[in-house]
Amino acid sequence: MKMVLVRGDGSVVKEGDELSTTDGEVWVVEQGVGRPPQHTSSTGRIWVKQESHDFSREFFPGVFGCKWEESESKPELDFTNFEAALDFQHMEDLQNSLDKQWEEDSDA
Repeated sequence: MKMVLVRGDGSVVKEGDELSTTDGEVWVVEQGVGRPPQHTSSTGRIWVKQESHDFSREFFPGVFGCKWEESESKPELDFTNFEAALDFQHMEDLQNSLDKQWEEDSDA
């Protein structure tokens, strides 16, 4: 099952979305959106950037009123070019490999 980052209203967070912190700061969601929780006591992370800065930051999703949830359906992807599709497939293969290793290590 896939994990997706959702807002308080249940809508899925996507790359390029603008999110506001509880203090009112506006941030833009970065490529890859973030990192889902890796264990039960984790909330995962979200990757964001402010338009006025050249660097990205990593926050707890709760800073933006978001949380990671399991999704039975794969998110719809809109690739603008073939290279982006290949990059995504490579990242997905890598994540699947890491998930498998995590499960094997947890079982040991």
